[in-house]
Formats: sequence, C-alpha cells, structure tokens
Amino acid sequence: MAHRNTRQRQLVLEAVRSLASHPTADDVLAYVTEALPGVSRATIYNNLNQLVSDGLVGRVRYPGEPDRFDGRTARHLHFRCDVCGRVFDYDEPVSLSSPPPSTDELEVTGYDIWLSGTCRTCRDKRPRTER
Repeated sequence: MAHRNTRQRQLVLEAVRSLASHPTADDVLAYVTEALPGVSRATIYNNLNQLVSDGLVGRVRYPGEPDRFDGRTARHLHFRCDVCGRVFDYDEPVSLSSPPPSTDELEVTGYDIWLSGTCRTCRDKRPRTER
C-alpha cells in the first residue's frame, strides 16, 4: 500500500538521516518542530513506525533504552557508549558468520547483537591513571 509523502513524513525522514547520533523519537520531534512548530508527538511516532515498516529507516533497540532510528538501512552493528549514551555505527567484522540455526523447539527469524563500552571521546576525558 502506498503512503502519502507528507511534509511531516519528509521531515521525519530528513531528521533521521541528518542526525548521525541515531536519534530517539524525542530528538526527531525537536528537529521537526524547528520547521513545523505544531507537529504532535503522535505524528512523529506514526511516521517513524511507518518509515521502519517501509524499510526506509532502521530501528535500533537497546534493552531499557528508548528506541533509536537509523537512516542507514543495510544490516550493520551498533555500539553504545556506557558513559555518554551515544550510539555509533560499528563496521568492524564480528565473528558470527550466519544467524543462529533454528531448532526443533525454536524458529530463529533474526538476531541482534548489542555492543557497548566507552567511546574515544569519553575515554580521552578520563585521567590517564584510569585508562
């Protein structure tokens, strides 16, 4: 089913693609509000969910954190800094060559790997004795 390409939808997509920080819905709302001051939170969530469904935006989930959105839709990993909370694309090879196999009990349809640690900026701010 085709969806209308509204101004709100265009701005939501622009926000996700422009904000390299893997923005949350609140980050997208702040961005879109600059151009459309009356836009509602529901409009942002509805458009984000539709863009994810349409494959134009990726959803990044870390347990206990708000969903983040990614304009880069090709399969790749993410790294979350434990200090500042920023999320980065992680393009280094990881030794998991294929999805885990299904078993008699479980049909595996996908998997996620959560990488976390300390980003360079936060690591460089620590005193040398703590590195």
